[in-house]
Amino acid sequence: MATQITSEKQDEILACARKRMLHYGIQKTTMQEIARDCGIAVGTLYLYFRNKEEIVLAIARQYQEQHAGAAEGILASNLPVEEKFRRFLLEKFHFIADFTESNAHSKEFSALLLELEPECTRQWHDRNVACITRILNDGIKQKVFNVTDPDREAKAAIYAFKCFFPCPHLTPPDRPGPEALNFMVDWFIERWTSGV
Repeated sequence: MATQITSEKQDEILACARKRMLHYGIQKTTMQEIARDCGIAVGTLYLYFRNKEEIVLAIARQYQEQHAGAAEGILASNLPVEEKFRRFLLEKFHFIADFTESNAHSKEFSALLLELEPECTRQWHDRNVACITRILNDGIKQKVFNVTDPDREAKAAIYAFKCFFPCPHLTPPDRPGPEALNFMVDWFIERWTSGV
């Protein structure tokens, strides 16, 4: 009987792989261990993923979709634009902090992801600029923000907040906390609302 490939089984495999890789490390994880954790034959695992690198990329896509979904929920909400900006950045901050602090091998995962997909940081940057530009445009329409070039302001904001969102393998031990993030958010909101 042929094995039927399903997205539910793929998600189950990724959950098992993520748990093992982030606990034991990618290098110390084998395809056989992932298959055993999932209760499937290693041949079945290879029907879904050719190697660990494909699994890492799939896990990274899941993280990205999770973050994008949370961001879209904030942007589509009825919150005031100032609060959308704050929540968007705090959500991003907590997402990265949770990943790096709750996973012993997040640095290894991040380093391999950047090796496999070097453009991922540029794509992440562009998505964040687009989200902040959207918030600024909403604020302009609502006459809350006085900004003439929302894309430029969004890029400046992302560069200003970059120290709060480093790649996990580059995370400095003295990364600023949420209080500093809120301070920076307040500074930008004051800048954008002046003269309205």
